[in-house]
Amino acid sequence: MTVALCDVVHLKGLLGKGLGIPNSIAEGDVNGHVKAVTDLTELEADQGWAEDGELERVGDLADDRAVRRAMKTLHWRRKKLSGVINILAQALYELFAAGDDPNMKALQVACFSYFQLGGRCEATPMGLLGGLIPEPLTLVGHFFAVAFHGVWLILKGHPWYLCPVALWRGVLAVWTASCVILPVIFTELRD
Repeated sequence: MTVALCDVVHLKGLLGKGLGIPNSIAEGDVNGHVKAVTDLTELEADQGWAEDGELERVGDLADDRAVRRAMKTLHWRRKKLSGVINILAQALYELFAAGDDPNMKALQVACFSYFQLGGRCEATPMGLLGGLIPEPLTLVGHFFAVAFHGVWLILKGHPWYLCPVALWRGVLAVWTASCVILPVIFTELRD
């Protein structure tokens, strides 16, 4: 049995809904759906997937093993994009819905100050949130860059004789940042 065009169109619609990877921001889900349809369109046109050995065309939809292998590959290609958006959205939600926690307040100030630095400190986080940069390590790098920028702001805001106290507050801020993002990363990437 060969794959007809109507089967591919039906499969695209099915995967767009069935492999829905929910996230905290509506645009992330839309980006994920667009990515799934784009990947399937490339697969249908044989544009480069077979060359890098990542995915072969499924010639027979009755071949469960080949279909499952293809769906798993498509899932992880899409998960890379939606995972970054999910992690960032959840981390930002936890950060800004924190209440009166002084460590979270320090991280909130650091986040806005980091964006005000401009350049990559502004463009890359926006690209991550918008789905333009589907790179989880870039996300983690910028997240901890914000945390360490917060340490710098804490140190800078205290007189020299209170440096040990400020340094301890900075350590607590980095610890808090780790407690925010690491569980989210683990939850997102375990599926």
